[in-house]
Amino acid sequence: MLMNLFRRITKWLQKLFGRLPDKQKKSNEANNIGGNAEVPKPNNFVEPSITETPQSIISDESQYLDKPTTEKIRDKKNEPTTELLDENLVVDSIVEEIVSTSDVPQLDEIHTKTDLSDKEEVSETKEVKEIESKKERKPYSKKGLYEEKNIKGATTDKEKKQKTQRVINLGNTQRWRRRREQVVDRTTVIDTNEGYQQEELETQQRNKTFIKSPFVELNLDEATIYLVLPQQPLGNDEIYNSLKKLTYKIKLNNKEREVTAKIKQRRNGNSFVEEIKIPIEEPLQEFEIIYPSELEDRIYAYRHHNDKIMYVFFPKGNNKAKMDYLFNENGEKNLLLRKKLWILLHEDYELLAKPENIEESFPWNSYQLFHLDLRNIEVLKISNRKYNSEEDFPTIPTFHLEGEQVEDDFKFECPLFIGNTLKLFAPNENSDGWNVWIQNSFGDFKLQENWNGNEPLLLYPPDDLPSEYGEFQVDICQQGTRVPDDVLFFRYIPHIQLNYPRELIIPDPTVGHKTEMINVKLSEHLSWEIKIDTNEFVNQINSSVFKISLPSEKDTISFSINKQNENENSINSKITLPRLKWRISRKESWCSITILVKRNKLVYGEDFSVFVMTNDFENNYNICGKLESDGNVLQRASLLRKIFEYEIRLNSFFDAIKNNKDTCNFFIEVFLENKQLSKLILFKIPPVLRKCKVEDCGFSTYEHHSMLHHFQSNHLNDFVVHLSYEEMRKIDATLPQYIYKCSHCDYYSRNDDRNNPTTAITEHIEDTHPGPICFRVVTDINEIRENVFPDIPYLYKCGICSRHFENFTEDDKVNHFSQNHYNEFVELQED
Repeated sequence: MLMNLFRRITKWLQKLFGRLPDKQKKSNEANNIGGNAEVPKPNNFVEPSITETPQSIISDESQYLDKPTTEKIRDKKNEPTTELLDENLVVDSIVEEIVSTSDVPQLDEIHTKTDLSDKEEVSETKEVKEIESKKERKPYSKKGLYEEKNIKGATTDKEKKQKTQRVINLGNTQRWRRRREQVVDRTTVIDTNEGYQQEELETQQRNKTFIKSPFVELNLDEATIYLVLPQQPLGNDEIYNSLKKLTYKIKLNNKEREVTAKIKQRRNGNSFVEEIKIPIEEPLQEFEIIYPSELEDRIYAYRHHNDKIMYVFFPKGNNKAKMDYLFNENGEKNLLLRKKLWILLHEDYELLAKPENIEESFPWNSYQLFHLDLRNIEVLKISNRKYNSEEDFPTIPTFHLEGEQVEDDFKFECPLFIGNTLKLFAPNENSDGWNVWIQNSFGDFKLQENWNGNEPLLLYPPDDLPSEYGEFQVDICQQGTRVPDDVLFFRYIPHIQLNYPRELIIPDPTVGHKTEMINVKLSEHLSWEIKIDTNEFVNQINSSVFKISLPSEKDTISFSINKQNENENSINSKITLPRLKWRISRKESWCSITILVKRNKLVYGEDFSVFVMTNDFENNYNICGKLESDGNVLQRASLLRKIFEYEIRLNSFFDAIKNNKDTCNFFIEVFLENKQLSKLILFKIPPVLRKCKVEDCGFSTYEHHSMLHHFQSNHLNDFVVHLSYEEMRKIDATLPQYIYKCSHCDYYSRNDDRNNPTTAITEHIEDTHPGPICFRVVTDINEIRENVFPDIPYLYKCGICSRHFENFTEDDKVNHFSQNHYNEFVELQED
């Protein structure tokens, strides 16, 4: 192998300098030993400058290698065989020795040097590589495939697979952070040669795979917990184009299974593995996931060590949260970050810190969800109700960035900064010092070495950033380690203005919400573009001013900002308008107009709730609900905040609703810091349908007053009658038994003589009307009141209950029937 190598070098030198005569060789040898004679140089030889490094000269001289040799090396540079790697080492050492002197060595010297110091050159090169391997690398940099191979001897396929398979314990580190692709260390010397080394770098970047780790996700809307296998990019390799699916092996709570994920292609030809979500229907004990060989056969594992007492989730947006791993592989507790989080706690335990919100029920039985703020809590204490004991979970403060900030939905997870200065603050002082790295998808570099955190670290954008705008990551690492103590994400753009409604938007219950505008203004001297899935929402005024319209049915808009023709760099943003909306079931969509709720939906024993959404996750509103009818408050209660919603159960209102047959309106009053913002109707409960039961009457109405008016106009006199004279005598015994009227004139006679009742009328006829005696008995109470007893009272009786009334007015009659006999002449039908 070495002999072949020497022959190639000989041929290369012959082409470079041409064959030299023997006399010239001797003369050159003499000059090299002790003389100062000038060595002749070929026409194409370039004198190296003082500033050039040996490595750069090597790259320049590599163009003179014969074509078969260079092609062979390039074709095999990624092969992991020991033979090829050793050959490369020897080539590097020999060529470096050749070009490291100003005098051009002769062929005899080259042969002599290589024969005598072959082993020394190889050992020296290995020592250099060992020194370079000890140099500090950027956080999360990934080795190339050739660096992970065993260079001591050839390995079998089985051994290679075992070596590339890595078991990653997700709870082993304090935080599991994302890694960037294709980043370059600004502190190292970059070779600008466009030949062999550039091709090698591009090959490494193409072969570099960015694999995302699995995680456990809490969906706050669906009240479910999932084990998520994230979407994996595969690139545009033809190997992946021929595949249709990949298979994961999963062990979840001692249950093993295989999950198949489809491989799909985007429009640009790149393949990717679809995301898979596996429901976790019982408390998580452990899981282990084996990725397929296309994803490096990686193994991810986690075990929960605290007997399923508590689970912690950090918000990640869109009403979702990601589980934080509480324990490492040894069962030791990881420190909790002092942030706002969700805690899923077993019912046998109690938080000794006051939560902001409490969710009554959640996916796992015997568990309750709490929203807790740990920013001012050094140790989170959990109390065991059964054994009256406590368990501690220590917390750790966090690093943070400060600067001129523009707010949107990502203002906590990834703040958007503008201006010329940023400040990085540390939670404490570190005498050993941190190394601070900053990176994005274009590059990375070490921003500061040995930062003790005593004073804030100043950043001056865009000079201290890998690019003039975009999304960035700051890694704060201990000395001599690649694992960061903390990772901060932020976005930067020199200038931007976002103008949109920030206070709670109250709708008109009759028409609902209206279209709102979001105004975006960027730097005027540059041309920008905004990309949204639905382009009809964006109206570009000029190169730097945009208007985004948000229709009433859409509360959230996501968009990206980038310079024109710079699609590879962009800033993602998301804005949610604080619109007040409501619904009466989780299955129904949110609305902003008054809802009509039928009475048949109100069933005893079945929960009926009203949900109110503000889309404002920072302010805590006080919302009071009232049930009213005809301006009278029937019942009231406060809405309870549940995660991002406000809820009230109306089961306690059922009796008030059932007993009131008229229209019932449910109002809410919204308060913020004891200031009333609005009062509006969320829903109406219509009155029952009323049908008249009187025979041959088909009248029906929803209104109670309409039915009473109908009864009064058409049926009241049929059910209210005057008392007869005989019935009145039973009430008033002073009334005479009979009253007579002369048949010849208008004479009325009342005979109070019980022994001779007809004497008065008989004498009148004999004295006044000679002839036959003729008269009649008067029974009409109105006739008697008009001609005999004008002061006799007006007495009535109800035709249904026969109750007597004196001086019974029309209103008294209607009230009597509506209060006592309504159901006897009206039929009620609930829709």
